[in-house]
Amino acid sequence: MIKLKNGMAHNNQQHLKIDFRSAEPSDARLASRLLFDTFPKMATYVFGLGDAQRAKQILADSFAMEGHRFSYEYTQIGCQGNAEVGILISYPGRKLNKLEWGLAKAIHKNYSFWEKFRLIQRSLPMLFIQEAAFDEYLLSNLAVKKSRRSQGIGEQMLSHAEEKAIQAGYHKLALMVEIDNQDARRFYERHGFSIKAIHLEPNQRVKHLGPGYQRMVKVLEK
Repeated sequence: MIKLKNGMAHNNQQHLKIDFRSAEPSDARLASRLLFDTFPKMATYVFGLGDAQRAKQILADSFAMEGHRFSYEYTQIGCQGNAEVGILISYPGRKLNKLEWGLAKAIHKNYSFWEKFRLIQRSLPMLFIQEAAFDEYLLSNLAVKKSRRSQGIGEQMLSHAEEKAIQAGYHKLALMVEIDNQDARRFYERHGFSIKAIHLEPNQRVKHLGPGYQRMVKVLEK
């Protein structure tokens, strides 16, 4: 998911260039906080089973593990000088199913026997949502520190994701945005994305997760 509010930069503000580095397991604390910010409702409801702090801890513990969708190995850290200002998680859409199963393996130890049933019950509907096609590169998560928003960082991180997709041989970049996150939707529409599908949550889940999600795709220049 994408969490980017008030993402458009002020035109009269001087923007510093963002550099990127590959994340390491030691980035777990920073990355998990920003990762949680990209999907707080879902993380709390599914991973935390209603407990936000538990969700954050599970994300931090699993970040240092390999082979799943929230692993450090698919994460880039955005930096301005010595300051870490955001994270970007992306990978080919064809890898998503494998990475989802990897996530299940990475987090299962955090739950009791009966909690695992609750986890499966809450996460199962998400398995039927297509986030990215096999010929698309998935921008899974993008987050900018709250204190660094509206400074052009989001634009630079998005451009970096597009470059990664092209370098990997893909010419379509996909992402998911919550329906009620209109700021993020407008931001991505300004940068060439269009809505391709809308996924609605069942009524009994709306109070926990919101109305649903919009799948957006951008065709990248070859």
